[in-house]
Amino acid sequence: MASPPAEVRGRNDECNLGHESTSSPAVDESLLPAVDDNQWLKSLLEAVPVAVVVEDPQGRIRSWNPQAERLFGWQAAEVVGHALPFGPDADRITAERRLQRVLDGERIEHAELECVRQDRSRLTAAVLALPLIGRDGRVFGALSLYTDNSARKRAERHMILQSVVMRSLSESETAAEAVIRVIQAFCGLSDWICGVHWVLDPADGSLRCQETWHLPNDRELERCVAALCATAVGPQENATLARKVLAKGMPMYAADLAQSDSPLAAILREPALRSAFSFPIRVDGEIFGAIELFARADHAVDPDLLRIAAQLGGLLGQHIARRETERRLQFVVSHDPLTGLPNRTIFSQRLSQALAQAARYDHKVALLFVDLDRFKIVNDTMGHEAGDRLLREVADRLRESLREGDTVGRHGGDEFVVLIEQYESAVQVAGVAQKIIDQVGLPYLFDNHEFHISASIGIATYPNDGQDGAALLKHADIAMYRAKEAGKNQYQFYSPHMNRLSLERLDLEAALRLALERGELVLLYQPIFDMEGRDVLGMEALLRWRRSGTELVLPAEFMSFAEDTGLAVHIGEWVLRTACAQARMWQDRGGAPLAIAVNVSARHFAHGNLVGCVDDVLRATRLAPGSLQFEVTEPMLLQNAERALRVLRTLKELGVRVALDDYGAGVASLDNLRRFPVDVVKLDRTFVGTLPQSGEAVAVARAVVAMAHSFSLKAVAEGVETEEQARFLRIQGCDAMQGFLFSRPLTPEQALDLLDRGVPPAQALPA
Repeated sequence: MASPPAEVRGRNDECNLGHESTSSPAVDESLLPAVDDNQWLKSLLEAVPVAVVVEDPQGRIRSWNPQAERLFGWQAAEVVGHALPFGPDADRITAERRLQRVLDGERIEHAELECVRQDRSRLTAAVLALPLIGRDGRVFGALSLYTDNSARKRAERHMILQSVVMRSLSESETAAEAVIRVIQAFCGLSDWICGVHWVLDPADGSLRCQETWHLPNDRELERCVAALCATAVGPQENATLARKVLAKGMPMYAADLAQSDSPLAAILREPALRSAFSFPIRVDGEIFGAIELFARADHAVDPDLLRIAAQLGGLLGQHIARRETERRLQFVVSHDPLTGLPNRTIFSQRLSQALAQAARYDHKVALLFVDLDRFKIVNDTMGHEAGDRLLREVADRLRESLREGDTVGRHGGDEFVVLIEQYESAVQVAGVAQKIIDQVGLPYLFDNHEFHISASIGIATYPNDGQDGAALLKHADIAMYRAKEAGKNQYQFYSPHMNRLSLERLDLEAALRLALERGELVLLYQPIFDMEGRDVLGMEALLRWRRSGTELVLPAEFMSFAEDTGLAVHIGEWVLRTACAQARMWQDRGGAPLAIAVNVSARHFAHGNLVGCVDDVLRATRLAPGSLQFEVTEPMLLQNAERALRVLRTLKELGVRVALDDYGAGVASLDNLRRFPVDVVKLDRTFVGTLPQSGEAVAVARAVVAMAHSFSLKAVAEGVETEEQARFLRIQGCDAMQGFLFSRPLTPEQALDLLDRGVPPAQALPA
């Protein structure tokens, strides 16, 4: 018989697929047609309905059947003798590792590979890889079977998209939040990079951009979205995709946006947006707007997505209508009908919320009780109608006198209350009070009559003058009457006896001040492992206080005092310097560059010289900026979002990495992932601890990992304690993990031992 083709011929002219043959096949060769082995093999490769690729031990292609040509787009003559052409860089490495495993004799099943066709389109392929074994028992090549899994993966994404959108609608408190989360869901799961919500203006029939979302840290997209927000699409501009969708009432695709005759083409050309997809928002069959999504790549029409988008557009419309109705009803029951200000009930709720936030994050709160002097004279002289007009005008002036974020409400009659949150000093509160007095004291002109009134203001502050809303209101009211007694048209601060710190608090503060000098503060280091739990990617520095030689004291027991007294800044600088020096010491001992994660306290983050301190420490310790990771929480960023944004951007310019810690607990806003330049999202341990039994924790973990990856961020899980938790997180694609399952916090010596031996020491310190 003739020899088989050279590309699959084994040693001694015989090969097996993944096992050695022990007997000849039971086939009567006299019954077979008179053809050689080459013809048999060629017929077999042409007939099989899957792509077949044979590689030699050097990774060169030796056989490429017609189905492979159809699946990937390259002809056999273009690829035979060369390496696999269809993997992106990340999957090319995976393919090389898979080839080596097959050459080692392993049979690989159920693998998936992200592939790029010759026309640059992408597909997901399922791979079955088998070793080719010669008669001598040696592996001389690998045979791989590829099938297109794109349809299944697309169906999975569509199911996830529907689930995420439904959950977003159920969780969103406002229509605007729901729209933004829907746009984020489409972008995160369908490869769009930005989206806008076009709303039909009933006044002139124009389409105006109301809510938007785009990938973070993309200046071109930022400018594009800003331009779209400033543009009104008139009723006659029918070339725009959103107008076409409104006219036809169905989802539609558009390609070659920059070349279209749409009035938006020039705006879309700058960020190189090529394709778009839009679907209408309906309420009871009536269209009120449209969602439009954009991409830089060409998108093929997906009939299933068209169908799903039409359904989701109806659900989104119902949600918007319901939320708008709820908003109107809520406004009626929570606001004063005369002035439109929050009434006493809603103001009390906001005051309670502000006090809770202040207690949690160490903010200051001020309550101003405003009473109008001489109002009764105007009301009795000119009548109740003039009195009502005067109250409405005063309400408008009070709004204009306050910062954004402060609250003014009507307490009753001619009394108003003002809530000031997160102020720095009493001088700042006094300035607001004086501005109110000045504004209220300006003349009022009604029906050619000029009126003059004034305001007396009492001020009470948290925590000095009261721990709850009732106490603050009572004390502010007392201070207001003192202002009236002192001559009116002025403000007075409440002045009770000074609160004294308890002996225990004084003792703790004194001991803490000496802790740095005595060297009682120590750092432990918890390793951060890769998703397999094998390689150490970094260490998180954990602060402890060995007070008077006793057991280690956790930060939760003393950092609040440090925040109050300002010691948190000094402690934070010590932690930063010590951790960076330790990381550099490990590197100098011959270890590879290792990331060191440092938690930042709210007080230290708010300190004006934080960035300068980081720069000085990096220079002094000679640690590469990329080896330092700052861990911050969302509440810290939101205390002063604009300043936080500037600080993070400056840190990023230095090369320092930023992690968003405890994500999933508290705020957990997806908008913050877009707004703030972070590199890592750390899933909160409270959710990890209940995985995978808790359905809520499972949903949160999946969403956090998926959304982190959609923003090109790394997802890290904290507090992993069981193999079951680790297995679940691996399946979700979590990038790294840390917790007692892998290692408890270690001393520097124990950490070095781990880095040297690759195994956590048996006697690690307790957490």
